[in-house]
Amino acid sequence: MKTNDLLNNLHVGKMIKQVAEKKKITPQLIVSVLDGRYIKNADKIFRLPDMYSSDIGRISYVLEHNLLEDISKEYLSFIPFSMPPDRKKLFTITLDAYNHKFTLNTFVGKSSDMDVIDVGVYLKALSKQNGCTSKSIANKMGCSENLIKYYYFTKKEMKIKKLIEMSQLFNRNLIAELFLSKMYISPFIEMGDKIEMVITDREIRIFDPRNPDFSLDYTRLENQKKL
Repeated sequence: MKTNDLLNNLHVGKMIKQVAEKKKITPQLIVSVLDGRYIKNADKIFRLPDMYSSDIGRISYVLEHNLLEDISKEYLSFIPFSMPPDRKKLFTITLDAYNHKFTLNTFVGKSSDMDVIDVGVYLKALSKQNGCTSKSIANKMGCSENLIKYYYFTKKEMKIKKLIEMSQLFNRNLIAELFLSKMYISPFIEMGDKIEMVITDREIRIFDPRNPDFSLDYTRLENQKKL
């Protein structure tokens, strides 16, 4: 389990800045999804070591890079979690054989998807399910009982470091359960302007002719197409 000392190494602002600089995304565009916060001092977003989990999700959509997934892999990889199958879908390609045309449908979420996630209600239900009281959780978390009750009844959001600590307490990947299971972002595929597809009776190959690192190959195995 990651300790609180290791959590001190987590700096959300630096993560955002690293991706933003690589993709040439301005801080003004990043904070545009935060309901007017930081709009007068957008650069401040890069100096925040901790942020609300939902805000990190909103920013992930702007960056087209799932920061919550990065954080989950780094700090909660020891907790098993299976993503719902429909959340792994990136796009579908439909072939109109008669007209020799393809139709591409992408599965993309939006930053406002984060608005409906209520961390407090979820944690309250999880506590009840595990027979935990607000007092017992407060003792284990090293905080006041009033703070736990505040999350349960008032605050629908929680900062990412506290959410990681809660995940460790319940041995549940709450980042994945609350956020990743509802997000459509594919940070591992960066396509160029032109993607080519080669179809034979044995295989399908999708590749970017300008980027040799991007290639997807699907091969027929035992009379079944493995997709």
